[in-house]
Formats: sequence, structure tokens, C-alpha cells
Amino acid sequence: MMKKLLFLLLPLLLARPAAAQLLQPAVGAGTTFRYEFDLHGQHAAFELAIAGATDTLRLTWRIRGLAGGAYAVSPTAWQRANKLNFAQPTPGRTVRLPDDQTFMLLSKSAFAALVARQRYEYDHTVYELRADLATAPLLLAGRPLDVLHVVAQGDPTELWILNNPDFPVICQARHNPLGIDFVLTGIK
Repeated sequence: MMKKLLFLLLPLLLARPAAAQLLQPAVGAGTTFRYEFDLHGQHAAFELAIAGATDTLRLTWRIRGLAGGAYAVSPTAWQRANKLNFAQPTPGRTVRLPDDQTFMLLSKSAFAALVARQRYEYDHTVYELRADLATAPLLLAGRPLDVLHVVAQGDPTELWILNNPDFPVICQARHNPLGIDFVLTGIK
């Protein structure tokens, strides 16, 4: 009797899709994001680390493990910036970003707008949330990462943003008109 019941239940259990738990990494001072950058067809390993996150957000970076530098994101920018800084990093220096710019992450107010209205504006471009992550998730170590996928209105830019109101880090960029695409390959 037990064998018959097991024989009947086994196909049902195997046919049931596994509920994939989204990877929600803890992010804070000391967290390092590893990326693979595609710069006009050339590939480069890039690391971005949160070196400090008390008042000013201090982000350190390294390209291919060789050159490095830092960005300082002011408290005002971290809260309310509406532009991304895409200038080439300056090795050996800390670049202090203007109060309207962030680097590799959204401001907290832009992220809040995205969550509340399914859209936000950055660099005079409106980005709208797409509900397609179930069909094409961003995987990290084989697990789906908890990200929000947005697409720009008027150009083909797509971004995948970590679903974290304190650190809405951009995990992937595709079809960037500046020719700078990247994808997150690891978090430690």
C-alpha cells in the first residue's frame, strides 16, 4: 500500500516547480562586488567595494586587480542624486562626485520611486520596471539574485538593480549607449 501511494505521489512531487528562493546578499561596509565589463568589445574584470558607508559613501574600485581608486558619494547624492557618473575612473585618486551623481548605484530616492511607481528618472531618462525576471533571472552562483529589471524609454538601455533600498547597486547593464555594458559575477 505504501509503495503504491509513493508511486502515485512521486510524479506529482517531481512535476511541481521548485520555488526558487531569491538571493538577497547582505550589503554594507566591506562588501565587494565583482563584475565583468565589456567596454566597446574589450573585456575587463572590475571590482567595486564599499569601503565606508557612514556619512559619505566611499566606493573603492580595481580594474583587473591592477589599477585602483575611489569614489566619494556625498550624503546628498546618496539620498537624492538623479545622474550616474560614467567618466573613466582616475587611478590612484578619490573622485568626489557632485551632489547630483552616483556611481554604480541609484540614489535612495530614485529606488523609492521605482518601488512606489514602477519607474524613476535618471540622466533625463525614464526607466520603467519590467516584470520578466521569472523568465530571465539574473543568476549569481547559479541562484536567482533579487534584482529589479528596468528598461529606458526612448533607448535600448536595460539595468538590473539590486533590490535593496539602502544599496541599490546596479548589477547588470546592457545596451548602454556609451558602449559600457557589465554584469555582476560575484559578491563577497
